[in-house]
Amino acid sequence: MTVEVRPLGVQCNLGCHYCYQNPQRQAGNSGSRYDLNVIKAAVDAEGGPFALFGGEPLLVPIADLEVLFAWGLERSGGNGIQTNGVLLTPAHVELFSKYRVQAGISLDGPDDLNDLRWQGSVERTRVASRRSMDAIEMLCAAGLIPSVIV
Repeated sequence: MTVEVRPLGVQCNLGCHYCYQNPQRQAGNSGSRYDLNVIKAAVDAEGGPFALFGGEPLLVPIADLEVLFAWGLERSGGNGIQTNGVLLTPAHVELFSKYRVQAGISLDGPDDLNDLRWQGSVERTRVASRRSMDAIEMLCAAGLIPSVIV
């Protein structure tokens, strides 16, 4: 079984109207502080590999992601992450490749199919949607075929 790790609770960069985590956000469960040693201890206590989740795990600074992924590779032989892809950069792709991270991208589809992932305006929403699609293309180009939740 994979342990779900949420360093920032349900904090997210998107405002999807339908998100099942909205009640948790409204209750104040969007953390901004975490302790990597506590995370590691919790994963060890549960056993098995882990996957970073959220909200949006790419809100975690890349240096901290590298610490977790390096530890996860040493501990379990690989890692996982589920992201909306909007914040994915080439530096993230390098980390994923280096530390055997299986990425999953969550989106509703291309272009206007993502309009419920609202960003305050149609233009900003479409930019975020394009970034998610670009993330899939970036991962594929690097040979890191993502899983996709649609």
